Amino acid sequence: MRGEPPLNSAQFDRLLVRLAVDIVDAAVFRRLHRDLLGSEEEFSREFAQSQAFWSLSLRAYIEAALYRLIRVYVGHNAAHSLGRWLDAIKRNPQLFSTPPDPDQLTKDIEFVKTGAVVKKLTGLRGNFVAHINWSNIADDVRVGHRFALSFQEIDQLVSRAMEILNRYGNLFKRTSWSPSIVGHDDYQTILKALRHDLERWDAERVAEREPAKKS
Repeated sequence: MRGEPPLNSAQFDRLLVRLAVDIVDAAVFRRLHRDLLGSEEEFSREFAQSQAFWSLSLRAYIEAALYRLIRVYVGHNAAHSLGRWLDAIKRNPQLFSTPPDPDQLTKDIEFVKTGAVVKKLTGLRGNFVAHINWSNIADDVRVGHRFALSFQEIDQLVSRAMEILNRYGNLFKRTSWSPSIVGHDDYQTILKALRHDLERWDAERVAEREPAKKS
C-alpha cells in the first residue's frame, strides 16, 4: 500500500511464514477432502457405517480449505493477504538478492486481485461465508448460481497460491513449501481397520449359522 514504510528482512520473513501456514493448510484440507471423496467407491460399506460422521467431516474439510483461501486472497487495509504481500514485494526489491521478474510479478498481482475465480471467492465470502446476504435469503436467490466454486476452481486457487508462495519464497530465502504433510493418508488406516472389523463380524455371523445348518 502507498505510504507504507519499507520492510526489513525479519518483517518480511514473518509475513511470508504466516501466509504459508494458510496456503499449506488450504492445500492439506482440500487434498484430504478430495481423497476421501475418491475413496467412497472402494470403501462404500465402511462409509455407510457412519454416514452422518463422514458427511459432516467432508463438509468440515472443504469449509476449512475455503476459510483459509479467503484469508489468503480476500483482504482489507489492516489485513495480511496474498495481494498485499505481493504489493510489498513490488515496493521492497531491496529484500531480494535476485530481483523478482517484474512481468511475472504483475501477472501474479493481476490474478490475485482481479482474477475471475478470485472474484467468485470474494463474492462467496461476502454473501455466504463471513456474512449471509439478507436480500438473497428474503428473495430466495440461490447463492450457488452466482458464487459457488467448483472443486476445480478451488484447486486452481490452491495451486496458484502455492505457486506464488514458492516463487517468491525461493527468491527470498531459498525455501519452498509442500502441499502435503506426513500422514496425509492416515484416513486409510481408519477405513481399513473398519473393514477388518466388518470382515470379523461377517465371519462371526457365518460361524453362528453353521450349527443351525448341521442340525
